[in-house]
Amino acid sequence: MSADRRRIVSLAAALGATAALIVTTGCTPASELDVGPAPTVTSAPTIPADWPDGVPLYRGGRLSAAYVTDSGDIVAAWNVPGAKASDVAGEYGRLLTRSGYRRTDWFSRNGAVGFTYVGHGLVVEVATMEVDAETTLDVGVSRS
Repeated sequence: MSADRRRIVSLAAALGATAALIVTTGCTPASELDVGPAPTVTSAPTIPADWPDGVPLYRGGRLSAAYVTDSGDIVAAWNVPGAKASDVAGEYGRLLTRSGYRRTDWFSRNGAVGFTYVGHGLVVEVATMEVDAETTLDVGVSRS
């Protein structure tokens, strides 16, 4: 799978089922859907200035996307070559727990498996997906 395809799959997992349907089936052009503006993705993404101080940044991979949604949620994605999804999820989950977050739920969405953490007035959703010996870690932060 190409690096571009992995980024698209990663963003689709972060954005939810509608985006995944578009990416995987190509049935409906995005221009025909009322899904709002597409996130801006640059060749060298940076963590948004709005990233909450209490949410740890993942240091074990390469930041592949980061943006703020219209609703104010913040999403960041890291690519981690050669790592197992369960190892990356476990490592980041331990960082969140040490930072005062409590795991409250798990989910499976668009091929990604993830966990929900709550703390400090925030909800942090952490999802991982392993494709071609590379894991993508998606972190979404919203106000609770």
